[in-house]
Amino acid sequence: LYSHEWNYEGMDSSMENHKVYIDAAYMLPDENNEAEMLETETMAEWFKDFIREDEYVHEPISDVFYPIVDNVGLIDIFKDHEKNAGDNFTHTYNPQDNKCVGFVMLTIY
Repeated sequence: LYSHEWNYEGMDSSMENHKVYIDAAYMLPDENNEAEMLETETMAEWFKDFIREDEYVHEPISDVFYPIVDNVGLIDIFKDHEKNAGDNFTHTYNPQDNKCVGFVMLTIY
């Protein structure tokens, strides 16, 4: 996954299963690959306007997709908490019971 084009997989995954999706890191070019180096330099040139001047512009970056569901008031993730108190935390959320109406995308630098 180098040529970092828009990640429809992350967006589709978040909207379908209502789980947070963390994309693979990018801005990690193969130094022997001229095309990857050029693409990284192009992205770095764009990103530099969004970070402080003293920060390193070539840090790896990941995108996070966080789904927004419509019936959030009806979701009770603690519904089964008492009977599972000794187990790892589980919940009964079912994506089919709710509609994903969008997502928040965050780029982590």
